[in-house]
Amino acid sequence: MKLNADTLWHFLKASKGNWRELIDFISEVPNEQRSLIFPLLENISDKDIRDVNSGVLMENILNSKKFALLPSNKELFARYILSPRIDNEFLKPFKTKFQTAFNKDTIEMFRKDPLEIVKWLKRNIFIDNTANYGRAPLTPAGSYELKVADSHSQDILFVALSRSFGIPSRLEPATKLPQYFKDQKWFDVYFEKPPQIENERGKICISADPKNTKKPEYYTHFTIEKFKDGFFRSLDYEYDPQLKEFPCVLEVEPGYYLVVTGNRIQGGTVLSKLSYFPIEQDKTSNETILLREEIAPLLVLGILDLKNFLADITPGKPVTVQPSNGIIVTWMEPDKEPTKHFVADLKLKKKEFNNWHGEIMLLFKDKEDKTNFITKNGDLPSRIQYLIVNPASIKEVVNSLHKPVFNQFPVVIFLNRKGEILYFSEGYRIGTADELMKFMIRGTL
Repeated sequence: MKLNADTLWHFLKASKGNWRELIDFISEVPNEQRSLIFPLLENISDKDIRDVNSGVLMENILNSKKFALLPSNKELFARYILSPRIDNEFLKPFKTKFQTAFNKDTIEMFRKDPLEIVKWLKRNIFIDNTANYGRAPLTPAGSYELKVADSHSQDILFVALSRSFGIPSRLEPATKLPQYFKDQKWFDVYFEKPPQIENERGKICISADPKNTKKPEYYTHFTIEKFKDGFFRSLDYEYDPQLKEFPCVLEVEPGYYLVVTGNRIQGGTVLSKLSYFPIEQDKTSNETILLREEIAPLLVLGILDLKNFLADITPGKPVTVQPSNGIIVTWMEPDKEPTKHFVADLKLKKKEFNNWHGEIMLLFKDKEDKTNFITKNGDLPSRIQYLIVNPASIKEVVNSLHKPVFNQFPVVIFLNRKGEILYFSEGYRIGTADELMKFMIRGTL
């Protein structure tokens, strides 16, 4: 089976220095299992892609279809059986061990009633919540071998056993309760006495306000938190596909909740908003994510004679641009991490930059830097000019800003059509692309 080249390249890029492990894995997968390669990689995190070894991936490809699948839903299979990632445990193989540790009759009993797995765990795994000082969970195989685990590691072991036997299972994102899927719904698992009424749920319908200038991302722009034991604690929806599109509906336990939004503005200040609301059983609360925007007028940091600046910025002929929507100018140091971080920002927001009709100029000290950069970075926004910079042009910016600059690369400025410098950044900075987008909208007015 031939793999889609674009999708393959996406994962190889995401793997960073771990690309050899991915290549080893992909090249060794038997042809009859190759259709599972992308579903598996799509259901582990970006960090896993950078860290995982090929043995873990191969073990899951080869052992996830050993039993007739209880669900017919491909997404359920990929996320809750095929995937080796359960919570924050270290990824190690477990399916081969569990599939050979139990006889066929026991496995069939587990598949008919996953609560039999709970009974087995209560008989065979001793719970010690004091010895694990670091609170890092044990691997499922480790818990099984030791026959000792903390409560969280026991929950992870339940999910691992279930997935090994073709039972969709997970730790529920909001509560971290272990769950299994049966008869078209999720069932909570309790190792201690369950609450008086099990599986109580309410719903939160999350929408994005159309006035937002960017699509809200979980953990980056907002979190949902539940009040418990005197504190609000964030729910773990970072990699949940439900929150990739709006509106979306989340099922959660009844209780008192908080939505926190944050929007970073120039200077590092974060504009935040807190919304408190209750969730009642069998009722839906509608919550809209509105990212606060800066209402103060834009501060002009300096003014350049745009015609002269564009004439001096490169050796030889002047740069030709249409400045009506603004210009982003960046002095690059492509082999250093701060510049690589900025470039990653550009790639992440490629669609947004392509939809903006302004100009982006990336400036390099020499032809070698420019050529090497273009060769290695093919997934950048389309409206970019790659230029070799005239060092003398820097003086115009320095004189305009009336402050010492260019001590750290990359240096990023945003100019409006009047030549006013509305944004300035140098060195390592989080969220540069998000900050630029605010000026891309407001700076053209």
